[in-house]
Amino acid sequence: MHNGFIVFEGVDGAGKSTVAQLVAQALQQDDPGACYWDKRATHFDSQFARQQMETIKAALWDYQKDANILELGNMHWLSLMCSWFSAIDELVVKPARAQQRTLVMDNWHYKFSSRFLLKDDFDPALVRMMFSQLTRPDRIVFLQVDPATAAERKGGVFQPSECGVLAAPHLAGRASFMAYQAAVQQQLLAVCDSAQTLLVDASEGSAEHVAAAVLAQLRA
Repeated sequence: MHNGFIVFEGVDGAGKSTVAQLVAQALQQDDPGACYWDKRATHFDSQFARQQMETIKAALWDYQKDANILELGNMHWLSLMCSWFSAIDELVVKPARAQQRTLVMDNWHYKFSSRFLLKDDFDPALVRMMFSQLTRPDRIVFLQVDPATAAERKGGVFQPSECGVLAAPHLAGRASFMAYQAAVQQQLLAVCDSAQTLLVDASEGSAEHVAAAVLAQLRA
């Protein structure tokens, strides 16, 4: 059974990666060609693609945590993020669709574009335009979680980017994390509001319990 392109969305701490992998494994029972792709993976067959994507990945996520990333401007980071997902689209998503293989990912662009949409000094039309050419998922699995629960799952480690305090990293903490994630989740719900979206409560129960709830909806 071909399930198409399935992406998991939700705030930091929602459990997207763990649940997405469990769902992909379960789908393989009926669909041997189903696979899971980590959004930050770079294990491509092409050496050129690997080199290019490892360079972009390092720029996007492997910088020093105390770096002043805002000195490069928001447009720099938006462009890098768009470049990353555009390449994933060409290298992974479109080939899977052409071969009619089920593809499960633990994020598409939605969480990241939602963060940019929350910036007061950034044109929302520009954000939407930058990601508009990407393949639209057949199913968006939105894992809803209470910000307090998400904070508990972080184990007391909160990055400035997860707290919306890039301009003041010293303010990163539980309170700023919860407030920012609540805003991101609200924006995400608006961005992902479509007939293709499945809403699943991920606040309680194990990852296996949440995965079972997702599978029930996918197979309904």
